[in-house]
Amino acid sequence: MKNMNCKIYYPVDWMYNDATAFYIDIMADAMEQKGYAVTHVKTPSEITQEDTVIIISAVDTRAVLPRNPKKIICWFQGIAPEEKYYFNQDKSLGKMARIRIFLKQSFFEWYALRHCDFNFFVSNAMLKYYRRKYCYRKNNWFIMPCFNQLLNLNAFTAEKYAKPSFVYAGSLDGWQCFDNTLEIYKKISHRVQGCSLTILTGAQDQARAILKRYGIEAEVKYVTRDKIDKELSKYKYGFIIRQENPVNKVATPTKMNSYLANGIIPIFTDVIGAFKENLATLKYSVPLTTENEGLEKLFKLEKNGFSVDDVKAEYQKVFATFYSREYYLRLLAKIEL
Repeated sequence: MKNMNCKIYYPVDWMYNDATAFYIDIMADAMEQKGYAVTHVKTPSEITQEDTVIIISAVDTRAVLPRNPKKIICWFQGIAPEEKYYFNQDKSLGKMARIRIFLKQSFFEWYALRHCDFNFFVSNAMLKYYRRKYCYRKNNWFIMPCFNQLLNLNAFTAEKYAKPSFVYAGSLDGWQCFDNTLEIYKKISHRVQGCSLTILTGAQDQARAILKRYGIEAEVKYVTRDKIDKELSKYKYGFIIRQENPVNKVATPTKMNSYLANGIIPIFTDVIGAFKENLATLKYSVPLTTENEGLEKLFKLEKNGFSVDDVKAEYQKVFATFYSREYYLRLLAKIEL
């Protein structure tokens, strides 16, 4: 029997980082369980016709396909054309320039969907989006959300849930909806006594200026990546507020995984399709509409109180399926990759 080789191709180091490595390693483990020898490569010249290749960007199909590998497996982390169109931070680009970038990136996605032998999508909404946009009709796909943390059982303490502490973790880029988050928190603070808000961001001065504009008192600090989990485990509620657009509809932000892993009850906009499908019905979650309706659920949680063990038990169920490494490996074992 010939050796079966799987090569994970990422031409630049940042493509395999803290945010992506956990996901990529699940794919690698699945291949190893199928008998493949898995290695990481950075140049197309390291790929042969006998290899199965995992790529983590649709654009890389162009570099890998000419090597004529046995199979190409692609991870679609998000809808790149729409991300660049909606969230491009280069304000000097005019509308036509953004449209040209959108069309170019859309070609790369279409090309990858046409030529790759198997695809990883992060949500059902992404699959449906590609069905509509590219008339993608193949069945060579697997859905697994973005996540990179396991459940931290030490984060579920009576002390933490005794007080209504809120946290916002992230940058202040427009797409993270920091202003909208503060508007929501202000509504909450009018109804819930003893609220506290902590902002975890690198843009501390900017955050303080915006907080001052809203008349909100909050602690603002920066926590290094290696200490973020310990910090997050202190808080009861966390914000994930997003606008309604195609990018957010198909995405599965790892921030939700980080919050739930550390016992944080998420306050999130239900425009994120996968979260609406899998997490909105949780007793200990607060889904909001784009009009910020839905806070009554939070007010009831605060009024009635709840058991720490109940929160832990509910989140354990989430981490037994939706955010379970073992769960996806079991499913992948039944699929020919």
